[in-house]
Amino acid sequence: MDNLERRQYAMMLAVLKFETTYAIDLAADAFARECFTRLRAATATLEQFAQTKYSGKNAAREGRTVKSARREALMEDLRAINRTARALARRLPGVNEKFKLPYGASDLVFLSAARAVVADAEPLVAEFVKFSLPADFLDDLRADIAAFEAALNDHDTASKSVADTNRVIDQGIADGMDAVRDLDALIRNKYRRDARVLGAWETASHVERAARAATATATPAAPTGV
Repeated sequence: MDNLERRQYAMMLAVLKFETTYAIDLAADAFARECFTRLRAATATLEQFAQTKYSGKNAAREGRTVKSARREALMEDLRAINRTARALARRLPGVNEKFKLPYGASDLVFLSAARAVVADAEPLVAEFVKFSLPADFLDDLRADIAAFEAALNDHDTASKSVADTNRVIDQGIADGMDAVRDLDALIRNKYRRDARVLGAWETASHVERAARAATATATPAAPTGV
C-alpha cells in the first residue's frame, strides 16, 4: 500500500476499535452491524494483499534486474555479429544492413530482431567464422534469446501480479471508505447529543495527514508586538 492507503487502513482499524468500545450501543442497529461487517471484510482484504503486493514488488524488481542482464548478454552477441557483418560488407556489399543493432527497441521488438539475426546469419555461418566467431556462435545466440525470453516472461508475470494486487487493494480501500462514510452519517445522527461519543468518533475516523518534508530553510518567525 502507498502512504495514503496505509493511513486510510490505520483509520479503518481505529474505527473497528470504536465499534468494540461501543458494541453494546450499536448491537441493536442492523445497518451499523452491516457497515462494520463490510469494514472488517475490507480490512481483512487489505491485510492479506498488502503482504502479497510487497512480495510481488520484490519479485518484479528482481525480474527487472535479471531481464536487464539477459538483454545485455544478448546485445553483446548482436554487437559481435554486427561488427563482423560490417567487415563482411566490404566483400558482400549490403550484408551489414541485415544485422543492424536494435538500439532503443522495446523488449518484444528487440527479441524479434534477435530472432531475425539467427535466420539471416545461418546461410553465412562460414563467413562469420572466418572472422574468429566461434563455430557455434548461433547456438550461443539462440540460448541467449531463450534466456532473455524467459526473463521477459517472468518479469511480465510478476508485474501483472502486482497490477492485479493493486486493483484488489484499490477495491478494498474503496469498500472500506464507503463503509466508514455510511457509519459517519449514522453515528453523527445516533449520537448527535453525546459530545463524548462524537469526539471519540472524530478521532477514530480521522485520516492522518502525510508528514511534510522539512524545508531546507526555516520559516522566519512572525514579528511580535504587532
